[in-house]
Amino acid sequence: MRIHGGASRSGAGGPSRARAAGLLLLLALACAAPEAQQGDSILVTVPPLVHPVKRLVGDELRVGVLLPPGANPTTHAPSVADRRAVAAADLLVVVDHPNFPFERVWLGPLTAERPDLPRAGAGRGADEADGDPHVWTDPIRMREFVARLEAALSARWPERADGFRANRARFEAEIDALDAELATLLEPVSGRSFFVFHPAWGHFARRYGLVQVALERDHKEPGPHALAQTLER
Repeated sequence: MRIHGGASRSGAGGPSRARAAGLLLLLALACAAPEAQQGDSILVTVPPLVHPVKRLVGDELRVGVLLPPGANPTTHAPSVADRRAVAAADLLVVVDHPNFPFERVWLGPLTAERPDLPRAGAGRGADEADGDPHVWTDPIRMREFVARLEAALSARWPERADGFRANRARFEAEIDALDAELATLLEPVSGRSFFVFHPAWGHFARRYGLVQVALERDHKEPGPHALAQTLER
């Protein structure tokens, strides 16, 4: 598995950077999955967590997502179909971070009638001081999440535990290779800044010694003055 965060540069190291970036994008951006149906179904709150779930379960279980790709997690409201999906789910996979607005507002009401619905969370142990819930941009945090996910899957479907364990081992090996490759590629630019629109790469930046500079502030587009300052910088 490979992740791409942008186009690779030409010259030495280009293909290696392309492979590393390609794998990172798969961790950070996941496509939507089919709506969950009754029986053997997993429901994920946010698209980036669909990919690790699919890597562990393969095609044996249905995987649905509550927050559609591109939806605003601050303003999006679940539909009647989403409520039915929660009612039918066997396992709920969540970001589990207090600063993720969709879960903070809607997770309680959606699960009110299913208080015992098993969960697996990606954000456990995350540094919440900066308010960044985008834990999936850090490969090592995703590795930790995959271990918790496998435990939750095996508890719910013990007859499939051997398959989950094998899939986890393969996925972890790929994550470890990605982490090693990114560390090597980014070590020469440790301490440097990179610019993003939405401040979603804080965990990634801390992992590899970089500084994220976001154009968006408080979920608002930059004004002319702020944009001019950023361009000057």
